[in-house]
Amino acid sequence: MTFRSIRFLLLISVNLVVIIVLGLTAWRSYRNTLHELDELFDAELAQITRFIQSMVQNDQFLHDLEHVKVIKIPEVIKEIEAEEELEDYEDDSESERHTEGHRYETKIAFQVWTADKKLVMASENALDTALAKMTEGYQETYINGFQWIAFAHYDEQTNYWIFAGQREDVRNELSGYLADDQLYPILLTWVPISIAVFFLVNLTLRPINEFVEQLTRRKADQLTPIQGKLPREIEPIRKATNELFARVNTYIERENRFIADASHELRTPLAGLSIHADNLLEADNLEQTQTSAQAIRRVVRRMTHLVNQLLSMARVDRQQQLSLEAKAIAIEPIVTQVIAQLPADCVERVQWNIAIEKSAKVLGNDTLIYALLRNLIENAVKFSPENGEINVSTTANQDTLELTVRNAGAQLSADDLRRLGERFYRSSTSQQTEGAGLGLSIVQRIVELHQATISYASPATGGLSVTITFKQ
Repeated sequence: MTFRSIRFLLLISVNLVVIIVLGLTAWRSYRNTLHELDELFDAELAQITRFIQSMVQNDQFLHDLEHVKVIKIPEVIKEIEAEEELEDYEDDSESERHTEGHRYETKIAFQVWTADKKLVMASENALDTALAKMTEGYQETYINGFQWIAFAHYDEQTNYWIFAGQREDVRNELSGYLADDQLYPILLTWVPISIAVFFLVNLTLRPINEFVEQLTRRKADQLTPIQGKLPREIEPIRKATNELFARVNTYIERENRFIADASHELRTPLAGLSIHADNLLEADNLEQTQTSAQAIRRVVRRMTHLVNQLLSMARVDRQQQLSLEAKAIAIEPIVTQVIAQLPADCVERVQWNIAIEKSAKVLGNDTLIYALLRNLIENAVKFSPENGEINVSTTANQDTLELTVRNAGAQLSADDLRRLGERFYRSSTSQQTEGAGLGLSIVQRIVELHQATISYASPATGGLSVTITFKQ
């Protein structure tokens, strides 16, 4: 079960707990009080029987056993009780009391019986049925639709059974009063507690509301971190939000950079393509037509290569970390595959020296490792002179594996080596060679994703040596 509102959940749960605690406390107090009342009433019944016992032991009090001695209830008390039964009775202490007595007298009775079950004395409201059986102790019985609680006592001196009884609705009525008295304090206690809980919950949730307001006021391009103090429990939300902002900002910067790079790099070949297309339309002979067509093909090839490199760079840039499916990848099969996919004239124009151990493996993403080796080998072929030597080798150390791709060619300056890997940077020795200046940028990004290192060197004999060190 989920709740859409934390405020609602807190208010309901806290108030529910408060009500349960107050209710249990009141119920426990009510039960204890009710128990004490029962004990008090039971003691009064026993006391009444003993008082009557002391009277009946006086021979002059019960001198006529042929007639029942009736203890009258004042008429005014009967009238008060009748009004109550007609539900036309004002229930308060003043109306219950009277100079003649109390209305509860009709609900309390006593009897005196001989051992042979002859009634000799009784209250006016107990002349018809015995209040109890002739067995000593407390008993319950139904008389005229009412339940009575009675106490029976046998006087051995006079051989009389003395019964004192009380209608149970007296106790129930008092129990109702007690319940009302318990309910009002609960309400009076719960209301201020509920109000206090409401304000405390709002106070507790204020930081969240302020956090939401900060997010609401932000513009779409405002991705700076959210500042301000928050409770410890909410701090992870802000941290995660700021991290999300940082990632989104990085993606936006990359997309903007991709658009800027693409527009910048495609502007020149598109302009050249337009010129060559115009020349093709204006050609007067076959030679001019072929020249323009060949120029268009070169531009299209260059643009195709540029677009592919831009897309590769964008795909690599979008990756924040290696896939969870990273695995051990053998280097030799990938090198063989890359060389096999090169144009035949490119493979034949250079000398190959492959020195890769069959056990040489790196932990990573096979697609990215393939892209890394393809760019390194294509660069080596592109910038090697005719019959130049290309070396691809691996060196296994204790906890690292070094992959080196080295090609012959012109020597690079220290400034060129320092700037290798920058987007669209082309060294002074490569200006005459077709390319986009993105190959080593892609390689460098893949190296970062694999938490490896890359180094460049240009020996005195010329050419470029690229060494990548993978952790084992």
